[in-house]
Amino acid sequence: MRDLLSRRGLAAFSMMTLLTTAGAGCADDGGGDPGAPPTVSNLALTPETVTAGSLVTLSGTMRFSDPDGDVALLVSELELPGGATQPGPETPVAGAAGITTGDVPFQLALQTSAPGALTVRVWLVDTKGNPSNTLEAVVTVE
Repeated sequence: MRDLLSRRGLAAFSMMTLLTTAGAGCADDGGGDPGAPPTVSNLALTPETVTAGSLVTLSGTMRFSDPDGDVALLVSELELPGGATQPGPETPVAGAAGITTGDVPFQLALQTSAPGALTVRVWLVDTKGNPSNTLEAVVTVE
């Protein structure tokens, strides 16, 4: 699979770890109220430049606000040079139940291939399936 991805100039990636602020478990009031979606801001992702043909770990953090306190998942997507997208895993946000504002630190493992600009997109989803706005950062592959 890695050879196929490399030949097409694609990059494989996966979510490695995800930590959040205090708390434990996931909350759901069980009612029919769709609730309010979370909002995210202040995305920081490092390093901003990586070497082609290497396995790298990107470290990131973003701020969230969710009036319902029911953030459940961090979702990611990678846009490759040329515009093709590759979905990342949906990773549970541990410790977010009942938390209405906080920071979500995370790490992404990336197998780079061809040089170019990779756009990393991240967002949160709450227990009712409401997605937040999407944040993005560009990583340069040299």
